Amino acid sequence: MPRSSSGASTDRASPKAPPVRVALDAMGGDFAPTEPVRGAILALAEDPELEVALVGDEAVVSAELRRQLAELASLGALPADGVRDRVRLVHAPDAVPDGGHPAQYMRSHPETSVARAARLVADGAAHAAVSTGHTGASVIAASWHLGLLPGVDRPTAGVPFAFAPRALFLDLGLNPEPKPHHLYTFAVLGAAFAKCMLDVPNPRVALISNGAEEGKGTEVVRRAYELLRRSHLDFVGNAEGFDLFSGRADVFVCDGFTGNVLIKFLEGFSQHLIDRCRELGRGREVPELDELVRELRQTTDITQVPGGFAILGVGGVFVPGHGRSPGPNIRSLVLGAKEMVRRDLPGAIRRELAAAGAGPAGAGA
Repeated sequence: MPRSSSGASTDRASPKAPPVRVALDAMGGDFAPTEPVRGAILALAEDPELEVALVGDEAVVSAELRRQLAELASLGALPADGVRDRVRLVHAPDAVPDGGHPAQYMRSHPETSVARAARLVADGAAHAAVSTGHTGASVIAASWHLGLLPGVDRPTAGVPFAFAPRALFLDLGLNPEPKPHHLYTFAVLGAAFAKCMLDVPNPRVALISNGAEEGKGTEVVRRAYELLRRSHLDFVGNAEGFDLFSGRADVFVCDGFTGNVLIKFLEGFSQHLIDRCRELGRGREVPELDELVRELRQTTDITQVPGGFAILGVGGVFVPGHGRSPGPNIRSLVLGAKEMVRRDLPGAIRRELAAAGAGPAGAGA
């Protein structure tokens, strides 16, 4: 019988990892509850170590779950171990509406589905939360119920795009007017994500600016440059828009106003190219154009990002998604949240923040 160097037998089956439970906001997004429920079923069918708490109006969500399970069962499309046994329904009567002020609504309606999902994580009843609802509401729920990590006074969110090579881009719009030390903190959070989730051992960090030279950019960018230059991070300086495709850095940092405009421009321009490719290929078999369309979609559509992205800087895993995400993409968000739990993303962020310490002199500017 094989034995380890310590004398213990090595032929025993390794203990099975306990399941990961993800709280999914079933009322969030443009197509709720249909697509969130669909995404949950797809994720559960793929991963037997996953459990999902569907959070929302229980009567509505339960009816949708029964409908979809019955439809799949009639097609013989459900796994043998069953999906329904790993679904829990959690009642939350309210959903944050589009527009308006989500914080005001959530104060007067404490039982929104997004807040309930975050509370499940805070209470230890779930390991992670996912919502494709109002992004601002997701950030508020995560901040209120999971809390901010020491050294973080503003959370951020980034997205890993499959550019050349895959890189993390943040902030996407949560912080349109950050201060220099916020950009510094975003860089630390982004580096932790890149190490933990993108398997980059020493992430290169760049600031998005209007020129690569030192001294370019707004006053906020210039001061953030100095903070990053004196930090423990592998700071490679300023980067311009085209550097997103060059592989110059693994983490690109900018204010949320710039990030939101840039990401939406990329999505819009990509869609324009996709439409033109389809026009050129209409009525003809052109494999090269089909491949180009697939690549453009995978690298620039925020709903296509495998595993999604996380709200960084809060005391737990909370994955927001685009409101128009269909079921297969919500499946990816749920499985991505599970992977963040398995890899202990919050722990990786805490370690990176500890390595940063109080930050370089002047980080509080």
